Amino acid sequence: MKRFTTFYFLLFLVSSISAGEKIKVRYKKTAPGTFAFFADNPNPVTYWLKFEFTKLKNLRSNTKTPLQIVIPPNKKNVRLLTLKAINTSKSVSFRNSYFFDIGNPYSAKHDDSTTYLFPFPHGKKYMVSQGYHGLFTHKGWQAYATDFQLPTGSLITAARAGKVVQVVQHNTRGGNHESFAKYANRILILHNDGTIANYFHLQKNGSLVKQGDEVIAGQKIGYSGNTGYSQGPHLHFHISLPQFSSNPKTVAVLFLDHTKQRVEAKTGSYYYSMHPGKPEFPIDLGKNIKVTDYSSYRKEVFAKPEKVIMRNITKDNTILFFIRNQFSKTCKIKVRFTNLKNTQLEILQKGTLLIPKNTEVFYGLARPKDASKAWSPNYSYSYYLPISKSGSESSLEPGDTSKDGP
Repeated sequence: MKRFTTFYFLLFLVSSISAGEKIKVRYKKTAPGTFAFFADNPNPVTYWLKFEFTKLKNLRSNTKTPLQIVIPPNKKNVRLLTLKAINTSKSVSFRNSYFFDIGNPYSAKHDDSTTYLFPFPHGKKYMVSQGYHGLFTHKGWQAYATDFQLPTGSLITAARAGKVVQVVQHNTRGGNHESFAKYANRILILHNDGTIANYFHLQKNGSLVKQGDEVIAGQKIGYSGNTGYSQGPHLHFHISLPQFSSNPKTVAVLFLDHTKQRVEAKTGSYYYSMHPGKPEFPIDLGKNIKVTDYSSYRKEVFAKPEKVIMRNITKDNTILFFIRNQFSKTCKIKVRFTNLKNTQLEILQKGTLLIPKNTEVFYGLARPKDASKAWSPNYSYSYYLPISKSGSESSLEPGDTSKDGP
């Protein structure tokens, strides 16, 4: 009597794309000791499948495994392989595993001449909170991903033309742990070179497109959020190159900046999105500010109580410092900076300053030498009354004059 063991089945899904209809693999016993394997792709987009056996007992495949195959859209009964018993008088058993993802690894090849738009509206400016090879999550297969610091509800636009192949927008959860990764709302867009644009962490119901839509570069496609594996609201963007692997490959890309140059989006830097053919817009970047821009800055102030205030304004990652004398007398002030690691400090006038009565003046600015690294300059200041008739200075109560950096 011939005896056949139970079929054991394992399923592995790639972590990057696991939503939508699953690729279905099944087998059929076509003769004693013979098993035919088939796959179904119920999706309107091409998928690849990697299929292998982890156990074969007294069975031989008619095809070399692991089997790597591309399955066209909406295709059923795709023949994979056949197993036949080596000795029909003995028992047989098998165990298999497979995983799959969107795309065609055989034909996909990134067009490096492509220039991408920043994935937000024309004229908008945002910071890159994590660029390539980031310290938080942009490692390994995600090395060439970019995080843009978009607040929840900010518009997202297509960085490149293509076809929407997946939309997930029902999730509400997010958090700073890998266990939240499966809750990321996202939009995937397939390009004509076979690569796929990934827009992650959208808000619930945050998609303006649906699967099958053709989009053009710069088109509004959704709203940013904080779903999935996320430390805070932002848009995660990367271009993936399909591979027969549990994780795709990300590729480095260049974006079009407001000067119409191709640039890499670097951690800590701010960028304007420029869509060709759209009207020009005013540029206001902190990195472009010079101390000489404020050399003639003077402002009358009449405020109480009488004291000297050193205030700052942050423009992107540049800090502007102003000194305000609210006394009705000229004051002297001396400023000291500490913790200047990775800090570029530019002062309009060094040493002790004389600040006219009821006047605010510009003091200087500070910015990081490397925006991708930590920086936090601290400062303190003291101020004094002018020389009295007796020839001595009168010290004023400085109050709270120590300030931390940004």
